[in-house]
Amino acid sequence: MKTTIEKLQAISKQMWQPPLFWGFKVCAVLLAVLLWVYVMETQNPMTEESYTVPVEMRDLSARLAIPDTNRQVTIRVQGNSSAMDELSSRQIFAYCDFSDVTEGEATLPVQVELPEGVNLVNVLPESMSFTLEAVVSEAFPVEVRSQGQAAESYKALDPVLDPAMITLSGSKDYLSQVATVFVNADISDSTENYNKKLSVEVLDNSGKNISEWFSFSPSTVNVMIPIVYEQPEKSVAVSPVYVGEPALGYRISRVVVEPATVRAFGDLDVLNNLYYIETAAVDVNELKKTTSFSVNLNHGNNISLSAETVTVVVQIEPESTVTVKKELVYYENLAEGLACTLPNLELEILLSGADTYISNLDENQVVPFVDMSLISGPGSYTLPIQVNRPANVSLLSTKPATVEVTVEAHDGEIPEDSGEQPEQQEPDSTEAPAEGENGEAETPPEEGLD
Repeated sequence: MKTTIEKLQAISKQMWQPPLFWGFKVCAVLLAVLLWVYVMETQNPMTEESYTVPVEMRDLSARLAIPDTNRQVTIRVQGNSSAMDELSSRQIFAYCDFSDVTEGEATLPVQVELPEGVNLVNVLPESMSFTLEAVVSEAFPVEVRSQGQAAESYKALDPVLDPAMITLSGSKDYLSQVATVFVNADISDSTENYNKKLSVEVLDNSGKNISEWFSFSPSTVNVMIPIVYEQPEKSVAVSPVYVGEPALGYRISRVVVEPATVRAFGDLDVLNNLYYIETAAVDVNELKKTTSFSVNLNHGNNISLSAETVTVVVQIEPESTVTVKKELVYYENLAEGLACTLPNLELEILLSGADTYISNLDENQVVPFVDMSLISGPGSYTLPIQVNRPANVSLLSTKPATVEVTVEAHDGEIPEDSGEQPEQQEPDSTEAPAEGENGEAETPPEEGLD
C-alpha cells in the first residue's frame, strides 16, 4: 500500500508531465490574474469625482405644482480612470419620484442614475423637502417682439396672432410673477409677409425668463406680420356679407366684425374711390345660435390690405313680436298748394325682431304715416299706411292697412295740425344691423363700419 505522501508525490509529478501539464496551466492563470491586477492598479486605477447636477421632478401629477423647481445636488462617483475620463455631468441624472405624492408637504430621497462602470459614492443632500400646490391656470395675451427692420422701402404692419391668448398652468405664486408673455419675430430685411409658428416665452417683472415654471396651452402661436411696400394708405371699413336665413323662429340681432377696419395700400386714385371692403359671403342658413366665422376679404389686385382675413360674429336670437297701438297723425310729400286732414284712426301695428330689440323697443320710434307723393290734385284717395321704425325691426302688418283721405286745394299756409310729418330722428346707433341688398349687413356706426 502506498502511503498518502507517496500518492501526493505521484499526483504532483503528473501535474508537470505530459499529457496534462496541470501545473503549468494553473501557474499561467495565476500569473495572468496578477498581471491584470497590476495593470489595473497602475495603468487604470480607481478614481473619484464630484459633480453638481439638477434634480428632475419625475412622475409629478399634472394637478400639482412645485413653486421651487430649481434644485441641485452634489454627487460623488468612482470608477476606473478610463471610465471617469469619458464621464460628463450630462450622463448623471438625479431625480425625486413624485408618483405617490399628494398636495402638501413631502420629503423625498434623491435617486441617482449612472452610466455603466461608474459607482455612486454619495449624494448631498440625500433627500429634499417640497411644498406641493394645486395647479391653477390663467389666460394671458401674447405680444410680439419684433427684431430687426423690414427691407428698405418696406414696412411692417401690426402683427396678427392665432391664438392671441394662451393659458399658463402652474402654482399660484408663480402665476402672480408673470409680467410678459411674448414671442420673438425676426423680420430683418423682409420683403414678404412674415408667417411663422413661434414658441411662447414668459418674463417676470425683472426681465428674468421663467418659462420653465409653467406648462403652456398652446405652447406655440402662429404669427403673421404683413410686410408692405411703402405707398399711400387708407383706413376702410369692413362690410360683412351674409347669405341665407336663420332657422324659423330666429333672427340676426347683430353682426360684429373684428377688426372693423383695415388699412388698404395702393395708388392714390384707387384709394380715393375705396370706401369699404366686403367679406366673402357668410352662410347663416338655419343658424340657431351665435356663431363666429373666419372669412377672407374680397379685393382686387390693385391694392393690398393689412389683414386678409377677419372674424365675423353673427349674433342669433329668438324672434319676438309685439303689437303697438298708435294714432295716424302724420303724412309727407304732399304737393304745394294742397292740404289734407287725416281722419281720427287708431292703428294696431304688428312688429317682429330679435328678442333683445323687441323687449327694449321705444314706441316713440314707431311712427305711422301716409305718403302723398303720388297725389297731384284735390280729391278722395285710399292710401296705404306706412310705418317708420328702427332698422332692426320688421313690419308684419298694420290694422287697418289703408286709410281714406280727402285732399283739398289750399292757397294759404298749412295749418299746424294738418298732420305733415316732422323730421324723423335717426334710429338708436346701438341697434342691430338690418339686412341690406344682396345679403349685405348694414352695420351700426359703433362697430366702426359705414
